[in-house]
Amino acid sequence: MSNEQLIERISDIQKKQIKYKTIIGSAIGVIFLIYFFTFAMFVDKFPPLFFLIELITTPILFALFFFLDRISFAIIKGGFEKQDTYREVIAKMTQNDIDVKPEKIAQR
Repeated sequence: MSNEQLIERISDIQKKQIKYKTIIGSAIGVIFLIYFFTFAMFVDKFPPLFFLIELITTPILFALFFFLDRISFAIIKGGFEKQDTYREVIAKMTQNDIDVKPEKIAQR
């Protein structure tokens, strides 16, 4: 595999990871907005079960914001390891390589 192909594959993986990271972060943000606008309604009108679900899932979703790199890389790794062309490239990468230039990763 040439160096240009390797750099291209690394940048494809990074773009895909950024895409998944954005999708997951946006989904969590929308859930937080829904929670914000429905909080008073759940406290006043619905059974306590809905409030408890919201109360338990809020810290879990908040913690997921800190692990977005790991989560998105795990999804990407699972998908790209099945493809022969990306298998050896994804094996060399870590979840922290999202911000590293593809040329530096290719030198490893």
